[in-house]
Amino acid sequence: MKIFINNLYSEILKIWHTTSCKVVAGILTLVQGFLAYVTAKQTMAVGLDAVPDEFNGLLEAMPPIEFMGFDCIMLGTIPMIVLGALCGASEYKLHCMRTTLLYFGKKKNLFCIKTIAVILLSFIITFISTVITISVTHLTFGQQGLKPLYFNSIVWNFIFMSVISLTLLTVLSYFIGFLFRSSIVPMLFLVVQAYNLGNILAEKFEICRYLPVALANHLIASSETMFTLAPWQNISGLIIWCSVFAVISYIIFQKSDLKGVLMLNRYYKCENTKFIFQKWNVIVMTGIVIFVPVMVMTLDSFFGETGEMLCKSKLIQSFYLGQVGYTVLSALFFGNEYQKSALRTSLISMPDRRIFIITKLLCILTWTFIILTLTTIISIITISTVRNDCPGTLEMVRILLPAYISTFEIVIITSCLVVIMRSAIVPMAIIVSLILGLGNILLQYSDKMKYLPVLSVMNGFLVENLPQYPDIETGIFIQAVWSIAAFVCAFILFRKRYVR
Repeated sequence: MKIFINNLYSEILKIWHTTSCKVVAGILTLVQGFLAYVTAKQTMAVGLDAVPDEFNGLLEAMPPIEFMGFDCIMLGTIPMIVLGALCGASEYKLHCMRTTLLYFGKKKNLFCIKTIAVILLSFIITFISTVITISVTHLTFGQQGLKPLYFNSIVWNFIFMSVISLTLLTVLSYFIGFLFRSSIVPMLFLVVQAYNLGNILAEKFEICRYLPVALANHLIASSETMFTLAPWQNISGLIIWCSVFAVISYIIFQKSDLKGVLMLNRYYKCENTKFIFQKWNVIVMTGIVIFVPVMVMTLDSFFGETGEMLCKSKLIQSFYLGQVGYTVLSALFFGNEYQKSALRTSLISMPDRRIFIITKLLCILTWTFIILTLTTIISIITISTVRNDCPGTLEMVRILLPAYISTFEIVIITSCLVVIMRSAIVPMAIIVSLILGLGNILLQYSDKMKYLPVLSVMNGFLVENLPQYPDIETGIFIQAVWSIAAFVCAFILFRKRYVR
């Protein structure tokens, strides 16, 4: 027991003395406290009992006194996610894992103690900062506020729910960073959700309400409408997210070698290098980035829309046609392995076929994300410059969300079909034909064809849904099933086949 406590103490000290931990603690205590003071002053100027009118500009009535100050707690979401991601990836820098394992001896001990250290430290930081923030808020209110540190049971309940929310998000970020040996992956997954994308997805798709940041946000009592009436359901959801990544990261950590990093990271860098140095990949990427914004400017109305609806229609139709480019790109990238003896050479450097196919998929999905980001930025700037009746930027991003998800699914399906058929031509011909009109022709012969990959998400590319296609959520789910089925088939066949 004494050894366990000493090891835990050393891990807590190691995390605490990092620059990132001190910066995050400073942000949550000082910056968040100052923001609470400024917000409380503004609230006092309007009035604690103010209701919306034409003068104060309020969107809703002021919440009860117990809710005051908790909107500032939301500021700590991103810093705590970043802290968890950095803690998870820290052991894989400069071969630190070798030194740490020499000290602990057993991987199980290291994993458990480091996890407990992250939980304890994140709980302490968030608890202290939350109490300070709420205390500053009520001190600023003076006689109208509650007595600091002597809050009623409702406020303490809100405090503990906020602390649990931020702690579980930090731990989840830590597990993802530990699993992927990088702080970038948890930041991309969680920070993007924290920048309002999680709320947009939750409003658009029912299933997205179970994303980790959406669950965590509803545990923070920033307003009466925001705070969930069933907090333990949200806590259970966050615990499930943490448990899944904890189990996966532990299993992979136990099976990995002692070099400090899995070969996955090295193979991933290798695949990115191969991708960049294939000239046709660069040509197709450049074509997509140019083609989509040009289509945004030149496409005509699909259903005779005008004004803002026309802008939306042109935007999503351009991204629909852009799927042709992503299909060609993924087919070329995977198909290059089946030219001459390329696959044999690749497997000499990557003998583990599981890692080989996973790294190639991660590579093409990464580049798909980069291209989608570039085309979105350029397209929004283009259409906003050309037309004056465009919706807001967030609204345009929101209507493109089904297009993003569909594009990722199409890339996975195309890539897996190439592996199954050992050819780039046939999958390219099938998917491109479905995008360019073959699917609608087949739909005229049988309504069952609406469950084909491209047709199932067609309503995601239309301003007004058409009854002959599945609704957006159902269509994305159907295409996701196609993606999973294609991946499983490709994975099994690729592992069992001989290399010619």
